[in-house]
Amino acid sequence: MASKSLYEGELLAELKELSEAEQAKLLKLIRFVREEMLQESFSLSDKDAILRHAGLLADLTPEEEQRFSHAVRRRPLFRNRRIRL
Repeated sequence: MASKSLYEGELLAELKELSEAEQAKLLKLIRFVREEMLQESFSLSDKDAILRHAGLLADLTPEEEQRFSHAVRRRPLFRNRRIRL
């Protein structure tokens, strides 16, 4: 397995070849990946909290169910609003 310093060296070599604007974009991407993709999975307490509320959807009135369905359909529209490259 490669050492941390080897990875750091390879990353720096890649960065040297990029323009300042490209480096800024890459930095945003790295921060996004660290924040969104490399988070630890749910802890047991998070899973328990989710399971406690899992039955709520079955108890919705038709009007509430319609509003929920509408919100779920709109959710992908806002997925990428946090970061813009």
